[in-house]
Amino acid sequence: MRFFIYLLTAFVVLSSCEESANSNVKEDPISKRENKDWSKEFKEFKDRTIKKGQKLSDELKKKWKEIEINGFSVEDDMKMGQQLYDEINSSTDYKIVSKIENPKVYEYIENIKKTILANGSFRYKDKYEWKITVLNNDNTINAFCAPGGYIFIYTGILKYLDNEAELAGVLAHEMGHAERRHGTRQMSKAYGIKILLDFIFRGENSQYFTQVIGGLLSLRYSRAYEREADECSVNYLCNTSYQSDGAAGFFEKIVKEEGARSVELLSTHPDPSERIKNFHSLKKELNCKGTQNYSERYRTIKMLRIK
Repeated sequence: MRFFIYLLTAFVVLSSCEESANSNVKEDPISKRENKDWSKEFKEFKDRTIKKGQKLSDELKKKWKEIEINGFSVEDDMKMGQQLYDEINSSTDYKIVSKIENPKVYEYIENIKKTILANGSFRYKDKYEWKITVLNNDNTINAFCAPGGYIFIYTGILKYLDNEAELAGVLAHEMGHAERRHGTRQMSKAYGIKILLDFIFRGENSQYFTQVIGGLLSLRYSRAYEREADECSVNYLCNTSYQSDGAAGFFEKIVKEEGARSVELLSTHPDPSERIKNFHSLKKELNCKGTQNYSERYRTIKMLRIK
């Protein structure tokens, strides 16, 4: 891009010189015709070069988005996750469910998380925090896991799901996003190389640090990353007593609904019918033996009054 700008600047300067020379020198008709022909050729050459330069620039931008590269380190993931965790906990926009006042809810989710970590293949099992935070909002059917393993679960999805296997499937899916570092991989594609280099060399002192952190909250994963996290969900639950395709139940439920909440949720994800099929197929392919959904146990948690 910088080369393109230099080249364009040179053309502008040459064009200015050409116009200046033509305005100060009286030429005979033949010379004027020759200069006019030369100017036409020069202009055509300039236009072709600019188009090629722009095409090259567009191709480079396209290739950058296609390259599977992570410009952030694992330590960056952890720092950004911590920063996001701190911001959410200090923000009035979020209502944090107290661990002290709601110990049973946190203990219940912690046990599911520990089961997943004990049976799944995690590279960052002992490195990431895997810290759970419950957000009090019954109207939001969502859960997400920030880089570094900071897990956030809305009360809306806790009340929406029908059994523990579904919750375990959703939780394993979100943990898969963090484990596979989808957040920073996605941002490496979304942000330009200039921002990445500044962040790499200056870290938290980068002028783009706040912008990058803010991007985590509005991040939408690619279809490929969503499928990869779905695979993680089945894999992580395959050696447990859970139905390893538990997350399929969540999508089967929202497909049947026509409410505004389900429509909004589906608009940010790949085709749910395809995902349901993939959950079931992968469970069969991996020969997962778990059959439990623990619906009765889950019902007692749903009946708790969360403060």
